[in-house]
Amino acid sequence: MSLISQKGGILACREWDLDLIEENPDDGWRLRVIKDSNLHKDKVIAGLLPALQHDGTIVLLRKLDRYDGSEKKINSLVEHTRSHIELVFHRFLSPRRGKKSIKILLNNDALAAFNPFNPTHPATQELPVQSIHVDGQSVTVQPYVLPHYNKISCSEYEKYAGTGGYLQNQGFYVYRNRRLIISGTWFRLIKKEELTKLLRVQIDLPNSLDYLWKIDVKKSHASPPEAIRNELKLIIDRIAGAGKRVYRQRGKKLTNTVKIPGWTRKAAEGKIIYEINREHPLVYQIQNSLPAEKQQDFKNLIFMLESSFPTELFYSDVAKKPEALGKPEVNGRQFSSLLDIFITQIVNSGVPETELSSRLASIDPFAAYPEEVEKLLKQRGYYHDNQQ
Repeated sequence: MSLISQKGGILACREWDLDLIEENPDDGWRLRVIKDSNLHKDKVIAGLLPALQHDGTIVLLRKLDRYDGSEKKINSLVEHTRSHIELVFHRFLSPRRGKKSIKILLNNDALAAFNPFNPTHPATQELPVQSIHVDGQSVTVQPYVLPHYNKISCSEYEKYAGTGGYLQNQGFYVYRNRRLIISGTWFRLIKKEELTKLLRVQIDLPNSLDYLWKIDVKKSHASPPEAIRNELKLIIDRIAGAGKRVYRQRGKKLTNTVKIPGWTRKAAEGKIIYEINREHPLVYQIQNSLPAEKQQDFKNLIFMLESSFPTELFYSDVAKKPEALGKPEVNGRQFSSLLDIFITQIVNSGVPETELSSRLASIDPFAAYPEEVEKLLKQRGYYHDNQQ
């Protein structure tokens, strides 16, 4: 590994060569100092020097003995390195007030900052900044709630999920002098859950607190002291609700809209169970239209469908890629036939035609397809502009 640095027109080069270290193990990890006059004798370094038109540093890696010669493998390593640098040094790559950003190139390609908090998106919630004071120093804590997948494009949602996904990348992101040293951890203060997976918290440390946070020489690990752990736990308790609210509000909104769901949710003895709604008009009508000897067969069918609900598969899909879940496509003829059955039931029950739209909007499956319902009602002459 060679480091060639220039500042104020003065060049300096230092090099570590593992082959030389292996040949002379008794000399230890000797750092070679290469004089300016010898830099141009190295063809590779000489070819890179024009890039140092101003102050800057070149990091050159050569003789990669673990490289298997596969172009696919080296491209993968380069891409991984790119992503790592764009995340770890994103605050240096982005300009800040009164200071210029730092430019980093990898194989002559400029790197772009990747801010894991997506703060510029209008749906990102930036919660109040909080401070923890210890040993006369201040630790700054800035929580964020990332956008729900229905508030953001699929490509952007995938981008900010990261390699491990939202579930694994939730938690604290610890910065030392603006450099990310640890990410995606709650320090075992709470478990990583689905309802908190959009919650990410930026922590800024001064280097004067290295000894308290047990920051290692590589600056790649940190562990908060007990006093700060207690403060962080209190902060988590205050902000966790904001992360969960993104999901619970959506569930509450749906529940309030759909008065007659196809499925009912029951919570008992620490378990949550979903059952087909026996009181749904269609289920009730079919069961009671059958002869007595067939009604038990119908009940058995309902039980079979409920007991074979693919819980684990559904959970896996929601956890990995919730934005990919969708509603089944509407079968026009079947949907139309089903709608006619409900129109007849509702009208025969004495409900005014002007209330048809609102009644249907509260019943599954029509609640999920308002545009289709409106179109079919208009075709049948039932839809009125004053319907709510």
